[in-house]
Amino acid sequence: MARNMAVCYRSCSYRYLTSKQLVYNNYGDPEKVLYLREVEIGSKPDLGKVRVRFLASPVNPADINQVQGVYPIKLPLPAVGGNEMVGEVEEVGDGISELSPGDRVIASHAGVGTWQTYANISEKDLIKIDKDLSLEASATFQINPPTAYRMLRDFVKLRPGDLVVQNGGNSAVGRAVIQLAKAWEYRTMSLIRERPNFAEVADELKMLGADHVLTENELFKEMKTKANSARLALNCVGGRSTLLLINCLENDGVMVTYGGMSKQPIQAPTGPFIFKNIQLHGFWMSHWYTLPENEVMADNAMDLEKKQEMLKRSCFITQLVALSTSVAERAGSIIKEWAFSGTGKPYYKGPVSLRDLYTDADIAAEDCIISSLRKHFGDTLKIIGEENIAPTGTSVINDFDPSVLIYDNECSDEMRQITSDDVVIWVDPLDGTYELVAAEGNMSRQQEVTVLIGVSYQGRPVAGIIHQPFWGTDAVGRTIWAIKGLGVHGIEIVKNNSQRYAVTTRSHSTPYIRDTLNILKEKNLISDVEFVGGAGFKACYTFSNVLKCLEGAAAYVFASPGCKKWDTCAPEAIITASGGKLTDISGSDLYYGADTQISNSGGVLATAHWINHQEFVDCIPERIKKLMPELAQN
Repeated sequence: MARNMAVCYRSCSYRYLTSKQLVYNNYGDPEKVLYLREVEIGSKPDLGKVRVRFLASPVNPADINQVQGVYPIKLPLPAVGGNEMVGEVEEVGDGISELSPGDRVIASHAGVGTWQTYANISEKDLIKIDKDLSLEASATFQINPPTAYRMLRDFVKLRPGDLVVQNGGNSAVGRAVIQLAKAWEYRTMSLIRERPNFAEVADELKMLGADHVLTENELFKEMKTKANSARLALNCVGGRSTLLLINCLENDGVMVTYGGMSKQPIQAPTGPFIFKNIQLHGFWMSHWYTLPENEVMADNAMDLEKKQEMLKRSCFITQLVALSTSVAERAGSIIKEWAFSGTGKPYYKGPVSLRDLYTDADIAAEDCIISSLRKHFGDTLKIIGEENIAPTGTSVINDFDPSVLIYDNECSDEMRQITSDDVVIWVDPLDGTYELVAAEGNMSRQQEVTVLIGVSYQGRPVAGIIHQPFWGTDAVGRTIWAIKGLGVHGIEIVKNNSQRYAVTTRSHSTPYIRDTLNILKEKNLISDVEFVGGAGFKACYTFSNVLKCLEGAAAYVFASPGCKKWDTCAPEAIITASGGKLTDISGSDLYYGADTQISNSGGVLATAHWINHQEFVDCIPERIKKLMPELAQN
């Protein structure tokens, strides 16, 4: 019945001021008391009102209860059914200050009467909503996401990793709980009815972020292993189901009841009240809307709902970069925590003379990056990290950066077709370890530290993320990202710079590098050289200093076999997206396939977008090129 009613009340484009309404004159069985009528509405809305064309109106259990006469809110009869909707403002009356024709709106409270096609409604009874949300998400926004939001936030102070158990896991509120819990790093166990397509529904909920999906019978059988660990239980069913939820609660756990779909009373065992001090609460969203703080919460919930909608529509490569920017920033926080603690010490991977350092921050940052990416995109995701660790999965970031997701519709067809099986991800969790250790509070050297995440497809870079945790005065630092065809974001690009200088390494300088730079000076391709730290910073620095009016590097020159693919994949993706170029010193492209050698044994040459890359390649003598192991073989 609900499906048929929902179909009936999706509005069409009527040209007349006649509204179709689903009305009831008496309380009772909806199939018997509801009927369809047509009414004429005023050609112009009255003072303080707007004319709304209804686009979609859902059918919730509360709507049915209202028609039955068992809901606390009772409207004067005859009444139009329905409490939630999304509509479009077509015309405004006098005295309207916040709304305009074309605005998308939802009802601000229950009782508006939403099972109709047109209505003149008071401005104060409407909330303007973002058009980026789908009709389905908008039409169910007033009740379901805020219900989930408040129950997760207001009754127990949940921490990342805490377990929330709920029945009605496949309901609109249940799905919102799953998605919000995932965003806030809570675990969820959701109960759903036994059904022929149980596996299909369970997989769908797990795609939303559910950790466990069970039937009541399955939970009953597994109580010994799954009980006593939940801090919060959410009940919309009642009956035997609540007995199971309560038994899942740990000491001082809380169960919140917000519905009673089984029409059976709550079953609560005595023991947990005595020995575990559990608490029972009720929650009614319509009452909550009378509280003054609802606007702030609704804005937060709308932001989360919008992000989820954007995420669903986005292709894999956009999702990957959106998550990677957040993950890189978390890795940057790990690095800063290590640096500011003052208690960490460096370790050596090889001979001390090579100064190939690593720290606990390198390990923890790489663990966070790999664990987070594989949590969301699967354990088969090909990731090659400098520290070569086995991820623990203990530090997982769930946040997808919306400032990346908004560019999804600009992705090329080539990028949209890429899947998780097609890419290799190159990770340097802390590029510039030597600079970090040697900085000792020197901010200029700390700014050379970067987190690098590069994405290759068919052996070539297509996306890159560079995060500088110590950049400027911002607590987060600076994050630069690029996707092939979408340009570079997070930094401004300067068109040209008359002062040509090259950037090269401070920590791995060699005679080959110095000879090459001297030759470039003799050929007047550069006038000066600046020595900086980690490879990611230098390659980004080559490119980012082109973007800075006071510095403006022309090239990054590394005529040495020392750096690795994880040093260059992200910077090359970003430089290429800006119009620049990065190759080995012979001008050949670097290859980033999973089967490639790790070392860039042909050296690295990167040039800004306003530089003729081939001129630099041609000026590097063959004798120096032949000193590179990879080039000597050709």
